[in-house]
Amino acid sequence: MSQSIIVGIFDEENTLLTGIHKLQEEGFKVLDVISPYPVHGVFKALKTKSNIPLLGFLYGLSAFFLTWYFLYWANVISYPLTFGGKPHNATPSFIIIIFVMVINLTGFLSFITLLGKTKMYPGKKVKLADIRGLDDKFVVVVEKDKEMTYDKLDIVKNLMTESGASEVNEKTV
Repeated sequence: MSQSIIVGIFDEENTLLTGIHKLQEEGFKVLDVISPYPVHGVFKALKTKSNIPLLGFLYGLSAFFLTWYFLYWANVISYPLTFGGKPHNATPSFIIIIFVMVINLTGFLSFITLLGKTKMYPGKKVKLADIRGLDDKFVVVVEKDKEMTYDKLDIVKNLMTESGASEVNEKTV
């Protein structure tokens, strides 16, 4: 399924943020921003929210309890060894193992979640609005509705140009 978009190429990040704000004030939907490095304020301007930090916390909590339960089961229930008068449930000896497992499982599950949410998987063909957004330019992608008239299209192009876009194009991706 192809989608029509309007792509604005910006040279500076300050003009990029100005362009995003002007487009949103006029009621146009900014689909994506591609930049060579993270730009402070873009996520706030696009009003994007992520639940990955919450999921990371839940993954860490789950990893903590699962690891503790496994160690408890292995040392107390499955194969209890009594030596030197030590108790079977030696929780202080679990601390380092739990710490390492929480870090490893949280990192791995967060990575898998990120791949799932961004729909990145092996063999996927990348659809970029403009490849220069990965090198030295800032790219703003605006949705072009089927009902968008030439007047609105000119308004989008003028807003981007006034904001500092060096180039504005229509593309189908």
